[in-house]
Parts: sequence; C-alpha cells; structure tokens
Amino acid sequence: MNYKIDKVIPLLLIPSLFITSDFLMLWFIIYSSLYLVTLSLYKIPFKLSYINIPLIYLIFKDYGFKIVPETTIPSLALLTLSQLTYNKSIQRKEHFLFFLWLGTFSVFSSSLYYLTYAILSLIIFYILEQTKINSSFKEVLKELRTNFYQILLIFTATLVLFIFFPRFYNFLPSANNQSIGKIGYSESINNSSISKLELSSLTAFYAETRAQIPVSQLYWRGRVHTYTDGYNWKSKTLPPLKGSVFSQKYTDLIETKIKYEQDLSGDLIVLDTPYKVFNSNLRSYHTRSTNEFKLYQKNKKAIYNTQSFMRYKSNDKVELPRNLLSVYTQLPAFIPNSVKNVANSLNFRDAKEIILGMKKFFIKEKFSYTLEPGPLPTMNHFLEKKQGYCTHYASLLAVILRYKQIPARVVSGFQGGEYNDVGEYYTVKSNDAHAWVEYFSQGQWQRVDPTEFISPARIIFGGSQFLTAGNQIQSKNQNTFLNTLKKMNLFLDNLNYQVSLLLDNFDRNSQKDLAESFNLKYKHFFIIGFIFLLLITGLTYYFMSKVKYSKYEIYLRKLDKKYKTKEKKFFDIKTIGEAFDIIKNLDLTNQQQEALEAEIHKYQIARYSKDANISKATLSIK
Repeated sequence: MNYKIDKVIPLLLIPSLFITSDFLMLWFIIYSSLYLVTLSLYKIPFKLSYINIPLIYLIFKDYGFKIVPETTIPSLALLTLSQLTYNKSIQRKEHFLFFLWLGTFSVFSSSLYYLTYAILSLIIFYILEQTKINSSFKEVLKELRTNFYQILLIFTATLVLFIFFPRFYNFLPSANNQSIGKIGYSESINNSSISKLELSSLTAFYAETRAQIPVSQLYWRGRVHTYTDGYNWKSKTLPPLKGSVFSQKYTDLIETKIKYEQDLSGDLIVLDTPYKVFNSNLRSYHTRSTNEFKLYQKNKKAIYNTQSFMRYKSNDKVELPRNLLSVYTQLPAFIPNSVKNVANSLNFRDAKEIILGMKKFFIKEKFSYTLEPGPLPTMNHFLEKKQGYCTHYASLLAVILRYKQIPARVVSGFQGGEYNDVGEYYTVKSNDAHAWVEYFSQGQWQRVDPTEFISPARIIFGGSQFLTAGNQIQSKNQNTFLNTLKKMNLFLDNLNYQVSLLLDNFDRNSQKDLAESFNLKYKHFFIIGFIFLLLITGLTYYFMSKVKYSKYEIYLRKLDKKYKTKEKKFFDIKTIGEAFDIIKNLDLTNQQQEALEAEIHKYQIARYSKDANISKATLSIK
C-alpha cells in the first residue's frame, strides 16, 4: 500500500456534502465534490481558488442575503477549499482544516449517520497519520492496535466534554429554512403567486406518542390565518379573548413530544385540538384568541411536550365574542361574481349543510387535486380551471362560509405522518404540509378539510405517502425478506432519532437531572467533569510520551530542532529529494548547505543500505 494523507483528506470530506444535502444547493454539492476530487489528484494553482469568492455571493443571493446556517456554512466551506489548495501548494499539513470541515457541517446534522461518518473519518485520518509509506494492511492494523489506548482516550475525552460542558439556555443550532415554492410550512397562504409546488421529503418534525393514531386524524395544527383578500390569507394580531378557551367539554386527552428538524416560522405545532405546551427547551407563549402556541425565538430547533384533545362535546351556550365575530367574517369590499354565484346556489343557513353543499359542488363540477395547477392569480381562475391543492380549496370554502356570515378561518399545519412502532413516534415530513378550515358552530370551533372532498386518499394515507408512493397501499402479505428489511429500517430510523434527540436535547436541564440522579449538586457536577478531563489529559500525555521512535526518526527530529524547520520538516520526509528541497529553503551559507547535504547522504547510506545501520555513518547530530 502507498498511503499519502494529503491525497486522501479531500476524499474523506466529500461524504459530508451528501449527508447534509437537504440543506445545500445542488450546484454547490457538485462543485465542491469535483473540487475535492481534483485536489486529491493534482496540485491546483492557488490563483484558481479565487473563483470561490464570487461563488460566496451566489450562495447569499439564493437566500436573499440572509445570515443563516444555509449561507454561512457553504461560504466557510468554500474558504476552506481555498485554504486546502494553498496548504497543498506549500506542502503544509491540513489537520485543522479537516476538523473544521467536519465540525462545520455537523451543524446541519445531529443524526446517527453523520456521527458514524465523522467517527470513521477521524479513525481513518488517525491511521493514515500514523502509518508509514509503503505499509501493508497488516502493518496498518498493527499500528491501530498499538495506538488503541490513545484513540480510546480521545473519544472518552470527547464524551466527557459533551456531558460536562456547561450549557447555556437556547444552546441549539439554527433549524433549516424552507424556500418558497416547495411543499412545506409557510407563514402565509399565497395562492396568487405560486403555480407549482415541488415535492420535498425533508423531515419537518418527530412526534412521540404512546398510542398509534389513525392517519386521517393526524392534523398537526400550526398557524391560524384570520385575514383574507378573498383568495390569499395571512395572520393578524387579534383582540384578547376573555374567559377560558376550553369552556366547552373535551375528551380523549393525548400527550405528544415533538422535536423540530426545520424552522416553522416560530410556530409550535400541536396535534389538533391544542390544550397545553410544556417542558419546552425554548420560551413560548399562548395566543388564546386563536389557540396558537408560538416561540419568542425563530430559526431554532424546538423540543417540547404537548397535550391535545382528540374529541369534544358541543356546547351551544358558548358564543363568539362580538369583537372577534367581525374578524372571522371579514371579507374584502369586492367579491367576484363567480364566488357569489357559488355561495347563492347554497340555500342553507346551517354551517354543516353549507359544507355538504360545497362537497356536492366540487364533485359535480369535477374539481381535482394537483400540485401543478399552473398560474391561478385569482379565485376566478381557480373556479374556471377546477384544479388546485389544499390551500385553494380551503380558501374557497372559508370565503363561502364567511359570505354566509359563519365565522371561519384557515389553518396551516401538517396532515399525516409515518409511524415507527419500534420507537413509538411519527415522522412528519414537508410533503405532509397541509391547510384546512375551522368554522365556529354549536359553540365550538370545528375542523373541516375540503381536500377530503376532492381527494379522500390524500387524507387517508397522509401527504408523504400519497404524494410519493402513488397512493398505493402496501400489501400485508409481503414476503419474509421484505418484512425483515422493513423492520431493520425501523430499528435504524429509531436509533437515528434517539441519537439526534440526545445530541439536540442534552441541555442545561438534562445536566441538572443527571447530577440529581447521582445525588450531586450542580456545581459539583462540573467539578467532577473537570477532574475527569484532567485525568484523561494526564493519561493521554503519558501514552503520547511513551511513543517510541526509531533511531532514524530521532535523528531527523534532532535535525528539525537544530535548523528550526517550520512548515515542512525533515521528520516528515518520504524521499531524500524532499530533504534537499527543505535544505534549499533554509537560510544557510553555501558551506553550511553543502555540509548538510553531505549529512543527508550519510543518513541515506545508513538507513537504506542492505545491512542498514546508523553507526555506519559518522553523523554530526547526536
């Protein structure tokens, strides 16, 4: 084998781009991968790396010049590529850049997959650092065994640092921010401007539940939109609500634990109907007039527990306050005739009869569900084309209800989720993003989903399975092999979730709980951690001091010390030619240079003759 670490390091960095690809632009992944492959094979002229500077501008341009992880991390990566190019041109080692790259991209992923990749990369890096040129595989394994305790101490130190490092409140990385035009959660509903939604299989959040819930009942409620221009919707600050939100009777209280993987605009997602949010790692507040829960901070990964009611009993005595009644029946001054005609065709006053009438209207007129309806700038265009996705149908139904003086609002959230029965949690993805309607009737806000009228399968299977699997039910009679693979995948997904939960959720409160479990005071917890680190540092120093160098390596180290070599050292040379290159860069007189070259020739004879023995040459360095 012929190992050369400066050729392998660039290749070890490439997998990080693909593991965190959900957060990176495709062109950046392709460009960086090709750059790293080229860097491993050739010495790129440093001047060519200047092209990375204008690419940083393109990265920020794609995200509206915002300082977020999606812009800063790729920018830092491009600067790292330039520095790697420079280091290779002057034959400088790249240890710091290697660790910087791995640590930087870890901000995008706290998953088991990235953790495994990082550990394996560090092990390979360490082996290559310790392995001499032209070593056999057996010698590599021997080197690994020799340094086993050093490697063990390094990982133990990392674990101790993770457990005992003082945490600060809100000590979490930023969450991913979705781009407009993709399926996903958004702050407002803009039917006029988006003609097509692209699929996005990114995980939005995980939700732990003690019991499995039918997919058709999985409505994850987020933002409430109260103001409309007759087609588009957005939320507005409402007057405070007097009295209790839950004066009516509810049943079937269910608790969930939710962990975000994306930025959801500062909204806390709660299974419908929301009741309480607690044990949140970020500060939150409750907007009672809309029964929403929100964070004080945006762009952070939230982890929190919630309680929700799955059923309610109507209470006709509860009425909507007058100041909110005008809000929930608000409509623009101009309503298209096409909308009025639909509303006037429904000769009902009762909300349920109007909704049933709208269902019959959609079916009779053959409306269909699609993510690519084309440009639909107004409600007229939607009614003419009779195609659209959830927000189009929710908007029309809410407008019709308001036109009939029935309080209504549109809710953004998610519908569906894939259940992992090993870990007892749901994985809810961007493709599950959804919008529906809530209307006030019989003393209660009630949910109605007009998408179910058009495409019942979308609700039965959930968005992700319906949109990506062609709406096909998996056969229960799968063969044993496929069932085994599916079970293994569930175990792997659960392990990945648990690792991610641990890394993201191990905060100040977790440290306090751990300290209490050992009957320790909080300050004593950190003192013990400090003692552990001192012990590990001492052991590491002890083992490192026991490293035995050959007499040839000791001789080269003495040369480095005498001539004060800096970036390229005699100890690192692989050929005598490299030693002569070092001599040329030293500040020596002609006489001193000739003497040192003669010294290297003596070293060459001593080390590489058939019966190599350093005593054969009279070496001046003792």
